Amino acid sequence: MTNSLAGSTWKKWDLHVHTPSSLVHNYPGASQDEAWEAFLTDLEALPPEFKAIGINDYIFIDGYERARKAKLEQGRLKNIDLLLPVIELRLDKFAGVVKKEKDGTYSQSGWNRINLHVIFDAMDPAVIQQQFLNALTPSYQLIPDSSDLKGKWNAVITRESLAELGKMIVDSAPPEKKADYAPHLREGFNNLCVSLEKVVAALEKPYFAGRFLIAVGKTEWANLKWDDQSIAEKRNIINQADLVFTAAANPAEYHAARKKLSESNVKATLLDCSDAHAPRASEHKDRVGNCFTWIKADATFDGL
Repeated sequence: MTNSLAGSTWKKWDLHVHTPSSLVHNYPGASQDEAWEAFLTDLEALPPEFKAIGINDYIFIDGYERARKAKLEQGRLKNIDLLLPVIELRLDKFAGVVKKEKDGTYSQSGWNRINLHVIFDAMDPAVIQQQFLNALTPSYQLIPDSSDLKGKWNAVITRESLAELGKMIVDSAPPEKKADYAPHLREGFNNLCVSLEKVVAALEKPYFAGRFLIAVGKTEWANLKWDDQSIAEKRNIINQADLVFTAAANPAEYHAARKKLSESNVKATLLDCSDAHAPRASEHKDRVGNCFTWIKADATFDGL
């Protein structure tokens, strides 16, 4: 897209949209092709103010690749000026409800992991796969004192390797617990997390200079409590990010969240995004078109 001769105008941006290629989604269709047709039709029916969409399929880039091909080669999504690839990762930092007891110890519950989103310029998805995703190689020791592949997982992240991780997790569980686990691919995905340091190191390659932004999920970050065990880590995670993602129920909730971030003296560049996993006609809160941010800029990565 070329820059507007009339100057920058206000547009609706949604940088957190999952496709039918996501491991978790609620798009209808008896097949992937049917689900994708419904998804693309949904995007094409968005109000005309929507101009920039972030395709966010967790740790895989194939959803962006398919949407990009539909736009560039098949003439779809003519109403959308910009598609950006977004990778969503779970950090190896856990958040939860923390309480300091009288004896100085801590109790914690409601564990979840902080979500990190890497927003790339509209580049070749193969570069993101080869130079970024392939550099993220977590390692898990699943069986004690094991020196062979049956007890340790260390691999480039693919659907096949995640399924293998899930299988190893199930295989290492006590026999009476095995039935409680999810299918192998889902179990591997549920357990995968990466370090912020490894993400930053992978992004330092010249391929990505000036071509990415980092966003942190506000909800999970907010669950990391302000206590003397986690203050520095809590501030470090959000202040290393460029943006903060939320999916507010209404404008008042968005403005309250942004005010709270500012009062906490942390990054407060808050973008309202749908986190869409479902079609527009759904009653699900996280649906296409339900949340967005007005941005006065050309629909380009530089504009963002």
